[in-house]
Amino acid sequence: MTIPWNEVRERLGITPEQQELGRRITEAYVTGHRLAELRKTAQVTQVELARRMGIGQPRVSSIERGDIEALTVASLRSYVAALGGTVQLVARFGDTEIKLRVAESAV
Repeated sequence: MTIPWNEVRERLGITPEQQELGRRITEAYVTGHRLAELRKTAQVTQVELARRMGIGQPRVSSIERGDIEALTVASLRSYVAALGGTVQLVARFGDTEIKLRVAESAV
């Protein structure tokens, strides 16, 4: 017998806030994994990337594990820049997209 997800969520007492937190944690994990794959493809070690970023290797590990506290705009920007890339921030409102320019010191 198949039980619909809504019913499972209701039986377990999962709140919308808990569901959102679960979604954010999953997205952070996937983002971290993808960043690690990019780093490995570039043949850069965590130690070397940390040196380029001016942080310790454990912080790089936290980012790649998807530690939700470590994945900030500033840390992502630094990580990507250390691999030679750039980060773009986009605000979406329905069908409207606006590319945001944020000062380096603001993130």
